[in-house]
Amino acid sequence: MPNFRYVVDIGSGLGHLPNSIARRLINDTNGCCSQKDNVSQMESVGNADSNNSFKPVCVIAVECNESMHIKACRSIDKTLQDNGVAELGLQHIERLLFRVEASDLDKLKSEITTAFLRRQRVTDEESVEPSAPPDYLVCGLHCCGDLGPSVIRLFNSHQQARSLLLVGCCYHKMALDTFPMSPLLREAMSQLVQLGTSLITESTFRLACQWSPCSWFTWCARDFNKHRLQFVGRTLLSHLQRHSKKSVITKERKSRRKNPSEIVGIKQLLDNPNLAFAQILPLLLAELCTELELDSEEMLSIIPATELEHLWTLTPGILAIQQLLQPLLEALILADRVWAVRSATGDGCYAGLVRLFEPHVSPRCIALVACRK
Repeated sequence: MPNFRYVVDIGSGLGHLPNSIARRLINDTNGCCSQKDNVSQMESVGNADSNNSFKPVCVIAVECNESMHIKACRSIDKTLQDNGVAELGLQHIERLLFRVEASDLDKLKSEITTAFLRRQRVTDEESVEPSAPPDYLVCGLHCCGDLGPSVIRLFNSHQQARSLLLVGCCYHKMALDTFPMSPLLREAMSQLVQLGTSLITESTFRLACQWSPCSWFTWCARDFNKHRLQFVGRTLLSHLQRHSKKSVITKERKSRRKNPSEIVGIKQLLDNPNLAFAQILPLLLAELCTELELDSEEMLSIIPATELEHLWTLTPGILAIQQLLQPLLEALILADRVWAVRSATGDGCYAGLVRLFEPHVSPRCIALVACRK
């Protein structure tokens, strides 16, 4: 992959990637004493053309949330000021407040080009006039919902975007009518209409972005009991709310609600691999009825206790099925994104999937990587 001097970080959030690059530049000064020497050496580092190092001159950090955008600006300013090189932030990192959507990609391209030309005027002292817009690497680390597909469309349609690094998340927030992206998968699903109808749902995409089976394999009896306690507890709560005058859940009430696994009497039972529903029902019901100001004895005769017990028994098996399906569903989404890049760029681009780290660190650990030839 080429050694790019320009990076566009989409969905930058609090700016962890730009901040990391800034710290890398700071560390490469090798402890210079004066601020003037620090800035001078860091500028030369940023403009270095080494094929063996990744030292971009400029990072355009794109974020749509104004609050996070402001916090990110303050964060990098503090980082640079603490290291005595505040001037570098004006030269190598630029924050762009912009909502990336498929309908606004042309405007985003214009903003990116303008930002790069502006950076060139600051960093390229030898040129009186800025050169043509430079090639760049576009990246998105855990781009939520439709942001991932939008980044792919940006890469496919902007020739200056020479490389792509994308890690998606929150697949259930994607617009259902835009999936699949690739002509290959669209054609396959057009021949299997029933499969496509049952597959392209919010529930399916939500399942695709759950945690990895690698985490599930490490669970003990306590973990399984806590999981099904939460599941059954939410179901029981929804039944009880129908009979309560306090059916509306406020943020304050939700914050005060006790985690079911922390309820006195239940907590010490969770290590039992054969924990029965009859052991936890009275304790769970009493806690929820207290919150909703209901009579627990009266509610015991109303709630569907038999059905809840069946749910308690079946939950570990349901979870096992979910864990078997999750990697298959996510693989389909990721493969569709690879095919979308390949179909749009043809033989002039490499595109594939790379695991960046172990799933227990973060379940969304697979990156879509693409590079134009």
